[in-house]
Amino acid sequence: VSTQSTWDCYFMEGSVFKNILKASAKYGELKGFFSYGTAGFRSLATKLPLVCFRVGVFASLLSLQKKAPIGVMITASHNPAPDNGVKIINFNGLMMEQIYEPLAESVINCKDPSLSSILPEAYAKLGLTEEDRKKPGTVLIGKDTRSSSKDLAMAVCEGASIMGGGFFDYGYLTTPQMHYMAYKTSLNMGKFASLSQYGDDFNSALSAFLGGIGKTNESIELTYVDAGDGIGGRQFEELSKLLKLKMKVVNIGVPEPLFLNDKCGAEFVQKEKKLPRNFLDVPEKVKCASFDGDADRIVYFYKDTKESIILIDGDRIIALVCTTIQSLLKGIFHKDVKELPIHIGVVQTAYANNGATTYIRSVLGFPVVMVPTGVKYLHAKAEEYDIGIYFEANGHGTLLYKKDKLANLEKLIPAENVHEKALFQVLSNFLAIANPVVGDAMVNLLLIEASLCYLNITIQLWEKMYRDLPSRTTKTPVKDKFMFKPNEDETKLVCPIDVQNFIDATALKYKSGRAFVRPSGTEDILRIYAEADTQEEADKYAEDVKSFLTKYSQLRIIIA
Repeated sequence: VSTQSTWDCYFMEGSVFKNILKASAKYGELKGFFSYGTAGFRSLATKLPLVCFRVGVFASLLSLQKKAPIGVMITASHNPAPDNGVKIINFNGLMMEQIYEPLAESVINCKDPSLSSILPEAYAKLGLTEEDRKKPGTVLIGKDTRSSSKDLAMAVCEGASIMGGGFFDYGYLTTPQMHYMAYKTSLNMGKFASLSQYGDDFNSALSAFLGGIGKTNESIELTYVDAGDGIGGRQFEELSKLLKLKMKVVNIGVPEPLFLNDKCGAEFVQKEKKLPRNFLDVPEKVKCASFDGDADRIVYFYKDTKESIILIDGDRIIALVCTTIQSLLKGIFHKDVKELPIHIGVVQTAYANNGATTYIRSVLGFPVVMVPTGVKYLHAKAEEYDIGIYFEANGHGTLLYKKDKLANLEKLIPAENVHEKALFQVLSNFLAIANPVVGDAMVNLLLIEASLCYLNITIQLWEKMYRDLPSRTTKTPVKDKFMFKPNEDETKLVCPIDVQNFIDATALKYKSGRAFVRPSGTEDILRIYAEADTQEEADKYAEDVKSFLTKYSQLRIIIA
């Protein structure tokens, strides 16, 4: 009997469809079509109850296929408070693989309220057998502090339960913490990880690193942290107490996150380059950091004058982390990084400032590779290296490393070189201060503070490591965005070649000129990014490209 017909028989004999139909009634009708992307399914919270119920159903099936617990996180990150979303996390703590996205969309957008027209197909596509239905799937669930998150999480729980699966509710935690719980649970052979492991793991790594350089957690200087009125506020306060850090957490979203991401949070600070709400009284020149709503992004800044700031974005975070690694490796092996038998790589997108890229390549000697925009591309590429570092300018990123490759490197140190052996342990502890599965604002703050302590520099000296090239980002509408095809890393257009030739020729007019054009993934527009030696030139270069694209698109319409 085929898998398809086996499951048809099972469903018809059982009461699964009937139970799904009954449960679905209280969640209302599906309100539009929902696409799954990096952010999961995201919309107004009022549109998501049925979506979340069905995600519970799908996650339970995916758990059966993976033979391991699957994570689900209720959050909408940097979106306003009325929005929410639901993300599916793979058993190993990484994002759900792209190959499952079309099937997830089919289940969630099914017009049949009982799902009888899609579930047999889902079982077949997942390769589930009759034996598999006898074993319950397991779903790990977490949520942020939005007022809608509690009910949406309960909908996920019911979806998992109705399929005969179990669930474990972690309650309120950040998105990176939820990823880490899935990761640790997979290492625990299915035994549910506890949230205390998160704090203990990174406290141990930080304390060991600082101890190795003659310092303690209390050596970290005072930092004001803008939590964006999100879940990161309460979670980071707890982590700070555990680690005995001198942190002043502002915009913590207690008792309710009514002003979530409203004139605060990493997205606001990075895009607007303005002080977040409630920071006017913070002294000038003092070190500050900002998380986004679900605490997976971080940027730093300090007040330059009463209301203006100097921004330290993801590009500068890479520069700082790489400087620390380079200094440690040079102190251990007394060689340049490129001479060592270890594969180190920095992964960026075309949006990375060329000032940062040049510093990392030319000054630090680290190879840099470009990938398409999106965390899934950055993380996947970073995994290819023995030590891989990636950050987007918005502050999302992490550091990955292979323990076996690091162990092989350590064997090159002669036993009698006691100092170098000790310094290698410092390097190992530093690399351990990173969430290995996802960008994590709270952990990255620890990594950044560890770097500042080791290098013994202020935030002002950090900002002066290299000069950012002034840039301008803009956009222009087009009739057919699909005619504009970028190369693999989105730094150039391969079609139409006339447009790329214009961009290249115009770059010669401006000192340090660089620009690229890429089609938006969600709108009928082209996004334009331009850099040059001065802000005036960057603005003019971006306008030149925009004007040419407008004329080019109009000409194509007339010819057509």
